[in-house]
Amino acid sequence: MTDRDSDSPITEDEIAGIWRRAIGFLADQALLVIITLMVAGVLGIEIGEDTALRLPADLVITRAIASAVYYITFTTTRGQTPGKMLTGTRVVMERTGLIPGVGPSALRWAVPGIPEAPQGISVIALFVRAWSLVDYRNRGLHDKAAKTVVIRLDRLTEEPYSEPAEEESRGEPTA
Repeated sequence: MTDRDSDSPITEDEIAGIWRRAIGFLADQALLVIITLMVAGVLGIEIGEDTALRLPADLVITRAIASAVYYITFTTTRGQTPGKMLTGTRVVMERTGLIPGVGPSALRWAVPGIPEAPQGISVIALFVRAWSLVDYRNRGLHDKAAKTVVIRLDRLTEEPYSEPAEEESRGEPTA
């Protein structure tokens, strides 16, 4: 543990491993495909039978919006997406152990989400997530940007707070 992380209430034993994170991510992606196709059906967006790997622009936009709403809402309200619920993990603020608020949740989604929105996957988004392979606390660059960490719920020494954390970057004085 470095000096910068010495004030973190999260112990190394509580950090979620790469495999748990990968399985949770894949489960979320599968669920997002289903959600996107359902929303596209409701909106009347047709999926072409073109064999190329191009998606219609309206389907790409639908997927990006569905992804943002999915990740930001679940992370802000529960600290867990359905994939994280499946794997017994949760996103918390690294310094407090609180569930992230809207700002950190949106930033956590945007760092890999915006680069991958046009085509559904990108080298930048892969790099952002793959950073967790070299980080000693298994944080991707999106976690580092949002100051979050993914923890294992079965290894907690005490239950983290469930209410969303205040935005750390607002700079507003507390009364």
